[in-house]
Amino acid sequence: MQTLLDRHPFLESFFEQLMIRALVSHPVGLAFRVFRLVSVSLLDLLSDIYVIVEFSKDEETVGYGKTLTAMVVSCLVLQALVSVVQHGKKPSRIPLELVLVVTGIKPGVDAYRMCVCKEQDDHEPWSSQVMYSKCGNKVTLPSSCI
Repeated sequence: MQTLLDRHPFLESFFEQLMIRALVSHPVGLAFRVFRLVSVSLLDLLSDIYVIVEFSKDEETVGYGKTLTAMVVSCLVLQALVSVVQHGKKPSRIPLELVLVVTGIKPGVDAYRMCVCKEQDDHEPWSSQVMYSKCGNKVTLPSSCI
């Protein structure tokens, strides 16, 4: 393959575009993108928890740990409130949504719902597009509220 690419350098960009189109249109591509987003969200939450624990070990940095704890908790509470309002008319969905929020994978689930064009249920005041709005690589509502 390397020999082919050395002889015909234009093929490299062709193969890259082919791969990108395959990832975008194929269900495996959707699964890959959603898995990547869920992984990033989960790793972000875990790294925040790790930093909080490290800050809490030293007397000089305890304040930073408390501040970061307040930020993480307030973000999770806001996500939970948005989920409760979203599914308030159908309370049977609320426990699942709260588990998704607490585990840190809610942005990935919202992205999946948007990518598969999930229909808005009658009890939901917002569509999947509102719940997951992309701004660069950040999920702006509700996960990156702060």
